[in-house]
Amino acid sequence: MRILLVSTQDYIHHPIPSRHHYIFEELAKRHEVHVPHFHVSKGKERETRLIVHEATMSPVREPILHYTLNAPFQYAVFKKIIKEEGIDIVVAAHIFAGAAVIHAAKK
Repeated sequence: MRILLVSTQDYIHHPIPSRHHYIFEELAKRHEVHVPHFHVSKGKERETRLIVHEATMSPVREPILHYTLNAPFQYAVFKKIIKEEGIDIVVAAHIFAGAAVIHAAKK
């Protein structure tokens, strides 16, 4: 199965792993899991089994500004990932980016 996760936070740089890290790292042992990279956190990059896609055009540290400025680019990235990677399931846990990925998935 091919899964696209839009996590609640910067998946590889956030200093504290969320529940998504534990769940999807385990799922990635048996499935192909993709995750967009948002440049919002300053933490050390953590290793991952997931396939990371760049989803930031303008790296701004203020979250609301970051996701507002990058929304059109993120939508295009999500649409491309869904189409080119043959995504079966989209998990949208982020409010702003989640809205964009749901819209992309419907198309």
